[in-house]
Amino acid sequence: MRLRNDCSVLSLRGKHLLTLADGRSFEVNESFAFLWKAAAAAGEFTAETLAEALLSEYELSSQDALNEASETIALWKQYSLTE
Repeated sequence: MRLRNDCSVLSLRGKHLLTLADGRSFEVNESFAFLWKAAAAAGEFTAETLAEALLSEYELSSQDALNEASETIALWKQYSLTE
């Protein structure tokens, strides 16, 4: 799976904005922004690869990291942010 290349997350002064191709922007939380940047850097990603990124940055159990990654990917799919 890949992120759509016409969307991006910008971080400024502790705030994170998801910007869509149509110009709309939405504030997102730090976890969303972190996972977005990890997915963008990876190109192709799975819940497991994003869980590994979370584990390298945060003190989480493997199951919690996988749950967070899976829930975030499901949200991205719901809003057509992946291709």
